[in-house]
Amino acid sequence: MTSLPDTSLPPANVPTRRRGLQNTPGWVSGLALAFVVACIILRTGLISREAGSKDESESIEQNFRAILVTKTAYAVTRPSTFTSTYGEVGRTSSAQHASDAVYAWRKITRSAIVHTSDWRRLALTLSLFNRPGVPEALSHISAARAVDAARLSKEKNRTARSRRAQAAEVTVAEENALWKALYGGKPIAADHVSALRTVIGRLNLGWFEHAALAQLYSRAGQKLQAADELADAAWSASIVVGYNSFEAGLLLLGVIGLLTLGLLFVLNRVSRKERRSGSLSEEFFPAGPSTLAYNTSYSPSFPIVPPLPFLPVAERATPSPIPFSYRARTVAFSVYLAVFMLIGLPLRLLRPLFENWSSGAVGRLNSVIEILVYVPVIFIALWVLRRLAAAESAAHTVPTWRETFTTLGMTSQRPLADIGVGAVNYVLLMPVFFAVSAFSQKIFERYHTPINPAQFDSMMAQNNVDRLLLLLITAVAAPIVEELMFRGVLYP
Repeated sequence: MTSLPDTSLPPANVPTRRRGLQNTPGWVSGLALAFVVACIILRTGLISREAGSKDESESIEQNFRAILVTKTAYAVTRPSTFTSTYGEVGRTSSAQHASDAVYAWRKITRSAIVHTSDWRRLALTLSLFNRPGVPEALSHISAARAVDAARLSKEKNRTARSRRAQAAEVTVAEENALWKALYGGKPIAADHVSALRTVIGRLNLGWFEHAALAQLYSRAGQKLQAADELADAAWSASIVVGYNSFEAGLLLLGVIGLLTLGLLFVLNRVSRKERRSGSLSEEFFPAGPSTLAYNTSYSPSFPIVPPLPFLPVAERATPSPIPFSYRARTVAFSVYLAVFMLIGLPLRLLRPLFENWSSGAVGRLNSVIEILVYVPVIFIALWVLRRLAAAESAAHTVPTWRETFTTLGMTSQRPLADIGVGAVNYVLLMPVFFAVSAFSQKIFERYHTPINPAQFDSMMAQNNVDRLLLLLITAVAAPIVEELMFRGVLYP
């Protein structure tokens, strides 16, 4: 009797029909990613490719350097222990730092592009270091405001336009009355302090707001509040100096570590060469190199050096074999970029609600929103990745979140050990990083590269809340998201 064929499985010569994403050519997902990237580049070009944009960027860099010099000078001149410890040398150094700060702002006010904020900062710098010329610097503000108003109408960069628009809300009459009260001949009445403090907060002075408030409280006879503002300014400035000193210390440790590893490497190579020689094998290992019987009477010409102490690497768990294909990865990454752009559209509609807020409050709100936005962006992108992986698999099983994160590289079994290894390697790479950066700046000195906006924001930060939010964005949230999406999703 002839048995009937089994029809539960398709014949071997008939291919299984591919549906949905499996039937999509690979170049389609790549084209989608290229399209999203092109949109981002075009959008950036339309915003920043304006007449004078390079000059504006260079102006921001000059401001950054001037603020750095001013904070360093104030941190050096403020503590009395500096001059008392180093005597005449300390006083000469403090005076030189103060002169450098004043010169940096005067140089900016003589450049091609000068903003009203530059004259304000020059005046407040002169006031901080008790230098003459404050009224002369403030006399330029009215003319500078007229130029800024014309420039603001043509400004396309949203961040720059927002910062200048907030300062422009203060009328010329209000600002002139403010500076006249702060640096005029009459003392300030106590009932006028609150209104003048509000005007100062609306000028977007950043770190220099401490100097303006100290002058306000001093003229109003509130010596304690004035001292508090100067102490806050000194604390913020000391953080900059402390960071630079800490960075210099790490650089020195990195140089020492690299020299030590280089010396151990040379000694190890020479030792291995002698161990490979016949005389060393016979005399130092009389019973064979694999035994532990050493000839203690043998004295090689070069000391025996153990292998290099390479840093231990934490054992990594074997990731689950989830077949994230090229299509799934590129589509998920395209979704990540697209959602990051689109999620900010409804937030722009809420801007009129915060027009009356101070620049510092608006900046903190933007930082909090930016941190919170990372969560839905990552969730949506990885949700798409998991669904596409399920559509491509034969069992149509959606990978768990743990399997997904493990496949994308989050496999550390000893996080603290990995953090320690990363910190040590970071110190060892610092000299290389500085050398490569200096070489790159020399090679590309004819090409202008804008500074990272986070550097300018950190220099203008007024309190620890601003610094904490900036730290969470630049050193925690952004690195985790970018490593996960780029190194985890895109690069493989």
